[in-house]
Amino acid sequence: MTTPLHAFTREQLIEHYEMSMQREREHTEVVAQYEARVIDLEQTVAAQSTEIDAREKDVTYLTFQLNDLRRMLFASKSERFISAACDTQYALPFAVDADAVAVAVEAERTQISYERKKSAAKKHIGRVIDFPEHLPVRTTVVEPACDTTGMVCIGEEITKELDLTPGQLFVHHIVRPRYAAAEAEDGSVEIVIAPMPARPIDKCMAGIDLLTTMIIDKHLHHIPDYRQIARFELQGVSIPASTMGSWQQNISELLRPLHAALRSVVMQTDYLQVDETRLPVQDRTKQGTTHKGYLWAVHAPLIKVVYFEYMKGRGEVHCRELLQNHSGFLQTDDYAAYHKHKQREDVVGVACWAHARRYFEKALDEDRSRATLVMTMIQKLYDVERTARGGTLSHAERQDLRMALAAPLAHELFNWMKQQVVLPRTPMGKALAYALRLERELLVYLTDGRLEIDNNLIENAIRPVALGRKNWLFAGSHDAAQNTAMYRSFFATCLLNGINPYKWLRYVLLHVNSTAPVNYHTLLPCFIDPSLLD
Repeated sequence: MTTPLHAFTREQLIEHYEMSMQREREHTEVVAQYEARVIDLEQTVAAQSTEIDAREKDVTYLTFQLNDLRRMLFASKSERFISAACDTQYALPFAVDADAVAVAVEAERTQISYERKKSAAKKHIGRVIDFPEHLPVRTTVVEPACDTTGMVCIGEEITKELDLTPGQLFVHHIVRPRYAAAEAEDGSVEIVIAPMPARPIDKCMAGIDLLTTMIIDKHLHHIPDYRQIARFELQGVSIPASTMGSWQQNISELLRPLHAALRSVVMQTDYLQVDETRLPVQDRTKQGTTHKGYLWAVHAPLIKVVYFEYMKGRGEVHCRELLQNHSGFLQTDDYAAYHKHKQREDVVGVACWAHARRYFEKALDEDRSRATLVMTMIQKLYDVERTARGGTLSHAERQDLRMALAAPLAHELFNWMKQQVVLPRTPMGKALAYALRLERELLVYLTDGRLEIDNNLIENAIRPVALGRKNWLFAGSHDAAQNTAMYRSFFATCLLNGINPYKWLRYVLLHVNSTAPVNYHTLLPCFIDPSLLD
C-alpha cells in the first residue's frame, strides 16, 4: 500500500528526491561507462578488422611471391596464353565453320550406326631426315653366308643410315722440301723452300682445326676445358690445362680487334635492343665467393648483329659507358639505368610489350577476368605482327598496317587501364602501374615500321649464356669473361646470318693476320662473303 505524499514531512521529501537524483546520476554514469566501453570495443574491432585486412593483403601478396618463386624454380617458364572465345576477337586464319563440322560429324555417326568401316592399315610415315647430298658415302657389302658360286646377281637391297665418325686426333706433318739451285758463277748456291702456310699462332703445336674445335666446343656448345681434356685422354693424348688455356688466350688476343670492329658497326646503327645478364667471375681478391659481373647484350635488328660486352657491374655508369655514343631508338626493359640514357634528346625510348604482358600473366590467378581481358587484347596486337611478318611488307607498309589495325587496339587498351581501380601491391596493381608508366614507350613501335613490338630477339640471343652457366658455372677471370663476351658476339651474329660458326672461325683464323685493319669489317659474320667459307 502506497503511502500518500502528505504523510511525508518536507525534509523526508527532500531527502527522497536527493536519493532519487543520486540514483539517476549513478545510472547515467554507468550508462556512460558502458557507452564508452562500447565505443572502445567498436574502435578495437575496427582496428583489428583493418589489421586483418592488411594481413590478408600481405598473405595474398606473399602467397603470390611464393608461387612465383616456386614457378621460377620448379615449374614451366612458358607464358603461353589461350584466350576464351569472345565476340570481339578477330577471326583466325584457321577458323572453321562449326555448323559444317557438326553436319559432317552427324553424317559419320549415322554411317557408323549402319555400317562399320574397316580400319585402314597404318602406313609408315616415311623417312624423317633427307640425307644431304654433300655428305660422303661409305659402302659396306654384306654377302650371304651360303656359297654363291655360280649364282647371278639380279639386284641389290640398299639400306641407308646416317652415321658418325668420332672426332680423332692425328699428327699433321707439314713437309717443305728444300732445293738447291745450280752453283752460280760466283760460287753461291740459291736455296729454295716454300713459305710456311698461314697459321694463327706462330710456332704453336696445335693445328687450325684443333684450335677451332676447342673454341667452338667451349663457347658455342658449352663444353668446359676439363671435359675436352678428358675426351682427348680417351684417345691417349694428354694436353695440360695450362697449355690449352695458353692456346685459347693467344687466339682470343688475335681476335680482340675484330670484336672492336663489331662494336663500331653496332653503335653506328640508330635502332638498338639492349639487355644484360649476370656472369659469375672468379676474383682472387674475393675469397670464398665469385664476383657478380654482367654481360651486356646489344642487338641491331636492322643489320642482324649481336654484340656482347663484359662489365664488372650493372649500374648506370656501365650503361653510360656502353651507350654513350649511341643515338636513335633504344628498346629495353624498365631497368632504371636505361631510363637515364633515354632522357637524352637524341635518344627515343622504346618499351617491350612482352615484359608488360608478363606482369598480367602473373596476375591471372589473382584477378583472372581483368588479366584475361588485357592478355587477349595484347594477343591481338601480336596477331597484327604475325600478319606483318607473314608477308613481304616494307617498313612503310608495316607501319601502315600497324596504324590501321594495332593503334586503335592499343589506345582502347590504355583507356581501359586508366579506368581501373585496384590496390597497388596486388599483382594486377603492379601490372597496371608498369604498363601505364611506360605508355608512351609502349606505343612508339607503332610510329616506325623498323621497330619490333618487343625485346624477344635480344632475349633469345642471351638465352645460350644461361645454358652455358649451367655447364661452366663461372668465368675463370675478368679477362676470360671478356673472351666469353667476344665469342658469344661472333657466334650469335653467325647464327642470325645463317653462317656456319665453325667454317667462319676457321677462315678468320687463317686470314686475320693477312687482313689490313681497315678491312677488318669484311671478316665479320654480317659482311663476309659466304662463298669464301665453302
